[in-house]
Amino acid sequence: LSVLPCGIRNAVNGLFSELGSKAVFWTPTEQGEEDANIIEFSAISTTMNINIIMKNSGASIRCIKE
Repeated sequence: LSVLPCGIRNAVNGLFSELGSKAVFWTPTEQGEEDANIIEFSAISTTMNINIIMKNSGASIRCIKE
């Protein structure tokens, strides 16, 4: 799996952060009406995290061909 660390868009102010250091993708898991799960890949270390963010934030999507 390879990903580009394109960061995330803040839901409150619309600014991007983590550019060049994290790749952030939506998962199909919702956490209520306003939140959803994301998966984060770090470009600095070999870590991967699952977190919850507001749905009006900006994360990437990844299309996978079956």
